[in-house]
Amino acid sequence: MHYDVVVQMLEKEEAERTRRLAKKFQDFRDQKQQLKIGREFSLWDPDQVWKGLPTYLSYKTYHGPSSLQYFSEEDLDWATHLRMQQTQFRYDLERQQQEQQQAKVDEDCAGKQPSPPESET
Repeated sequence: MHYDVVVQMLEKEEAERTRRLAKKFQDFRDQKQQLKIGREFSLWDPDQVWKGLPTYLSYKTYHGPSSLQYFSEEDLDWATHLRMQQTQFRYDLERQQQEQQQAKVDEDCAGKQPSPPESET
């Protein structure tokens, strides 16, 4: 009798776990896999490129007829990315310099230490 209750509780817990996992999957699909976010296209439809909006109209800003169009892979936040790249480069350079200085200090300290006396056997 006791084992039946335990089995029922385990089955109920497993069903609840499965339900929560299915809910998480559905929430992910609803939030992250929307059609408007995706850039999927059909390989079998060569005219699909011309069916969508012009690239400059697909963005929120419009700069007028004399401006260049946005390209699909153009980096619209180029200045921020350049600053981040320069910051990362400076950080890496400073770290390399510190490592070189530390290696030099370690080498100098190793050179100044007297060698251990050789044991006579």
